[in-house]
Amino acid sequence: MGKIYTPKELAAILGVSERTLARWHLRRIGPPRTQVGKFIAYREESLGEWLKDNEAAFAAQSAWHERHGHPLADIISAPGGASWDT
Repeated sequence: MGKIYTPKELAAILGVSERTLARWHLRRIGPPRTQVGKFIAYREESLGEWLKDNEAAFAAQSAWHERHGHPLADIISAPGGASWDT
């Protein structure tokens, strides 16, 4: 069995808060976790798989935005500019 991380340890590794991990869990977008009673743990193997899956999803999303542009690009890049005209 590989290493097991607590929410505090994993949050530090990922650079997010423990609250963010909890939100990701509720939205079913975070790394898989195991819970026994109140104890929450993240397995190293599951974390590795989740990171690989996220990497592929991010690459696909990034490629789509390169082809089609970002839906909010005009608003983000030119506040008060031509994109705000009606």
